[in-house]
Amino acid sequence: MEIISATESHVPGIVRLWVELSDYHRDIDPFFTRREGGDLEYERHLRELMKSEDHQILVAVEDDDVVGFSLSMIAKHPPAFQSERYGLICDLTVKSGYQRRGIGGRLLERILEWFDAGGIDRIELYVAARNRTGYSFWEKHGFRDYMHTLCLNRQTSREKKS
Repeated sequence: MEIISATESHVPGIVRLWVELSDYHRDIDPFFTRREGGDLEYERHLRELMKSEDHQILVAVEDDDVVGFSLSMIAKHPPAFQSERYGLICDLTVKSGYQRRGIGGRLLERILEWFDAGGIDRIELYVAARNRTGYSFWEKHGFRDYMHTLCLNRQTSREKKS
């Protein structure tokens, strides 16, 4: 198994993993339900990001099969803060059946190397509140809470009043 930068040939495998990841999150929270054609939109999005120097897409490949991928980027906070540039890990997932083999940790190592090379000291990410597995992974690797994102689903609130 090797961790490499994604190429166009890896896109279909990445999209399959993204669908698996999305469906896993949908079962946690209906917000993550994919729209019809969402996989095609994600594929288009990936191809655009591959052209950007501020994005890094990695794949874990075993026997020509994409068994993991990550998507990271260099982002900016408003210039009012002392530390403007930061790293953002957008996605990191490992295919079912390949988890708990260290693949996620190896992807994370490569992400951190990329951020180090870019002089990025602060790294942020989002974890779905009900994703206990994901939260445990990130906590195991030293990530800690610093902010909570709250939401109000107005449609759900209206349905409860009816």
